[in-house]
Amino acid sequence: GLTNTVTIDFTDATIADVPVVFSGDGVAPEIQVENDTPTILVNATGTQTVPDPLVGTAFGASSSHVFEITNVTGDGSTLNISNISLSGANAGEFYLDLSTTNFILTDGSNTTFTVYFQPTAGAVGVVNATVTIQSNDDPSDGDSEEVFTITVQGNGL
Repeated sequence: GLTNTVTIDFTDATIADVPVVFSGDGVAPEIQVENDTPTILVNATGTQTVPDPLVGTAFGASSSHVFEITNVTGDGSTLNISNISLSGANAGEFYLDLSTTNFILTDGSNTTFTVYFQPTAGAVGVVNATVTIQSNDDPSDGDSEEVFTITVQGNGL
């Protein structure tokens, strides 16, 4: 645990200063992301295909993939999601639906977001983009998930 001491200084010289020691383990949020199979994802590991690599999506049509974010802390802390975004050379072939996404998750609660693959005329074959979820996940636990990335992939026909 962490310890900190605060000293209360009195202006009256007849009263001695009082040190107050605070200690504890603190609380910290912990993000968990699952795909719709459901499989728990590991940050920046693997590729999620939207929808299935063998199906493909024709120009003008769209397909989707739902992801679930859960605050699995177990200590009562709140997970604050500051941003969910798409990036990469082919990010324009995908879009995010965040209309029902809750960006503040109490301990044990979850929310979802949907990634749609909607290829343009030039998106023939396999294309990739990166979904980035930024949050206040505890960086001191060694998993570095305060910036959680997922590679999404679509197959344009």
